Amino acid sequence: AFCAVQMSGACMAPLPTRATLYLAVRGVEALSALNDMAPGSLPCLETLRLDECRNVQKLEAWLGRLPSLKELKLSISGVEDLSALNDMAPGSLPLLETLSLDQCRNVQKLEAWMGRLPSLKTLYLSGSGVEDLSALNDMAPGSLPLLETLSLGACTNVQML
Repeated sequence: AFCAVQMSGACMAPLPTRATLYLAVRGVEALSALNDMAPGSLPCLETLRLDECRNVQKLEAWLGRLPSLKELKLSISGVEDLSALNDMAPGSLPLLETLSLDQCRNVQKLEAWMGRLPSLKTLYLSGSGVEDLSALNDMAPGSLPLLETLSLGACTNVQML
């Protein structure tokens, strides 16, 4: 079996599914074209970087179709709507270890989906607009059993932990 990435009409060569795929996208306007991606289309995608995509304001449902995703970096993006993560079925991102929302100034609160990331080890929120961390308190005990790093540097809006 093979996986391929197609963006703006250009297709990368098919890759064996056992290959590790790293996709970095900078400065795109929207990612809605990926909504049509069939489940399992990118079984080998382990790293998705959407750094500096300032016009991408919300995540879409296709994110839950990346079963091997270990690292999601949204640093310095315009993301503000994380509701697609709320809509994902539990277990949609079973291997996600790193989530970076550094300098995502429009992300103001964390939500229930955080408790559905059993492999999460590192959460970067430095310089983000996060002010409400109550979702961390509302999670069931043991929801983030592997969390080692929570980076809140320069989060000037956080009132209390």
